[in-house]
Amino acid sequence: MESALSKAGNILADCMMDIEGAEQRYSKALQLPIDSSHMLKGNLAWLYILNERHEKADSLIAELESIPSVGSDLLEAARAVCKDNFGQSTVLLDGVLKRAIETGFSSDEMNFEDDLYRYLRLARRRNYGEKLIEWFEETEHDKKHAPIFAAFLGYVRGERFLLDFNKEVRDAAKEIYDWLVDNPIDRAELDKTKTKKKKSKKR
Repeated sequence: MESALSKAGNILADCMMDIEGAEQRYSKALQLPIDSSHMLKGNLAWLYILNERHEKADSLIAELESIPSVGSDLLEAARAVCKDNFGQSTVLLDGVLKRAIETGFSSDEMNFEDDLYRYLRLARRRNYGEKLIEWFEETEHDKKHAPIFAAFLGYVRGERFLLDFNKEVRDAAKEIYDWLVDNPIDRAELDKTKTKKKKSKKR
């Protein structure tokens, strides 16, 4: 029951941007006697952050004492971006990415890859896309986490930039890129770009 509600909430939040629907699913799941309430609260906090409901997000984050550091650091990095504190945000992101080289993005049977992708979406929406690309290159995380970097590069500059990478990196990056653009705002933007290209070819 909890898993179905949580997954439904994630789909509504990440793919459909249905804020009210996602909030209802997460809230219903939190009413159940479960052990993963911190995970649900984390997902709900991300929903609030991405939709600029910061007071609600802060209230939930304050309750997340038992969430693994990779999850809490990504949430704090997102909060910093929302406050236009890019420096603090990337300090936290740097720690997450360095630890991920050894342990990945999972901890205590919880996977936080989706949270990283949410962070990348947020950074682009806050107009930090190019600045974050430069940061990846300066810290060499573009090489250490090549698929993530390639996906974000394509997300910011266009899917064609995935072609700049070898097939192994490109194939992994394409899955991440597809996740990043799988939402109404980015799908509409891609449709506009495709329409413009078709019109220019006709000329």
